[in-house]
Amino acid sequence: MTRIQVVPATQDTHQGQRVIEVNDPDFNNGRYPSTNYVRTAKYTIWSFLPVSLFLQFLRLANVYFLMIAILQSIKEISPLQPFSAIAPLVFVLFLSILREGLEDYRRYRDDVTVNSSSVLVFQQGVQTFVSVPSKDLRVGELVKILDRQTFPADLVVLSCSDPEGKVYIETASLDGERNLKAREAPKETLHHFNN
Repeated sequence: MTRIQVVPATQDTHQGQRVIEVNDPDFNNGRYPSTNYVRTAKYTIWSFLPVSLFLQFLRLANVYFLMIAILQSIKEISPLQPFSAIAPLVFVLFLSILREGLEDYRRYRDDVTVNSSSVLVFQQGVQTFVSVPSKDLRVGELVKILDRQTFPADLVVLSCSDPEGKVYIETASLDGERNLKAREAPKETLHHFNN
């Protein structure tokens, strides 16, 4: 096994160290997140209605119209029908919650697509790279990234096909920049991992 120590530059070498065993899931289990599952959706089936209603009433305009609807429902102080204030409020809330639900459903579908995308992970038992869903990727596993493939997680470049160890990465999904950024594999690991 290969041991890699990750030490943040802002801390000294005795505090804040993270030790990762490459391709040793037993060592890394319990120390780091167990999966690479991505969830960007705000709601679950059970939390959608209460949370979205709560968020709607954080808007002052909706609270104002709720108060007007309540005051118009009291016959002693309002000559108007309660329906004339309640119906527009319910209509606006319904449209806002529907829009919020559709946006969250799109996020959920994108999460499913990202989590089910294939990643080539090295399996020691068969001594080859095996395709697994990206949600099952774990800390320390060796991952083979092909040309123009999206990175399934934060990765450290250990080796590449370039003899000098240079790779070019586009980070548009992180920072919006479409320029290629050059990264280099460490010389110690550059030739350690073969294709």
